[in-house]
Amino acid sequence: MRLSKFNLMVQDYPQAGESLLFNTRTQALIKLDQDLTQELDEFPLLKIKEAKGKIGANLKSLKDNGIIVDDEEQEKLDDFFHQLKYESDKLTFEATILTTYDCNFKCVYCFEESVKQNVFLDKNTSDLIVQWLIKKAEERGYKKIFLVYYGGEPLLNIKPIYDISWEINNWAREKGVDFGFGIITNGSLVDPELIDKLLPVGLKEIRVTVDGDRDAHNKKRPFCDGRPSFDLIIDNIK
Repeated sequence: MRLSKFNLMVQDYPQAGESLLFNTRTQALIKLDQDLTQELDEFPLLKIKEAKGKIGANLKSLKDNGIIVDDEEQEKLDDFFHQLKYESDKLTFEATILTTYDCNFKCVYCFEESVKQNVFLDKNTSDLIVQWLIKKAEERGYKKIFLVYYGGEPLLNIKPIYDISWEINNWAREKGVDFGFGIITNGSLVDPELIDKLLPVGLKEIRVTVDGDRDAHNKKRPFCDGRPSFDLIIDNIK
């Protein structure tokens, strides 16, 4: 085993002694504490038979996310590019779209705290995104497109979710392309009216973040004004 050559690490972020580790092949993003950061820094680049300490305790997760790999990493990458070049019709074109940096929660562990601001995806940029997505899909001959809307809290800015999805959905129908999208949300703004509005333009899934039972969740994921959020989220899921 060895460290993936696609790992990128940002040290002392979001807190001093912590690190963010991003793998450009798997798109995995992991926050590391100081001990695990140090162990990975000291991890030999050559093959080893076993990993101990915190690496050993987290080995499965590190391997599942492509942080620690064995010899088939390059083979997997070569296979991916072969599919990209010769079998585009079998691949799904995926893109993540950030609708806003703003959020109505104040999660205690949020690594986006330093970039939170009142910035929203506007109509002009939404139109450019649509043009870019269609251009790339036509160039590569993709037969499937899947978008993920993210934030901040993406549902604080619903208009670009609807506008972009409506445009891509109409184009996809004309071209015989399978289209869908999902939303990663804290769940506080999900309601039946929203679902009814978004289903016709391609909504396939909503991923709601819940952290433990009522007490644990409310301590970690309150609203910005300190109000608990657990019961509202569960009601919205129901």
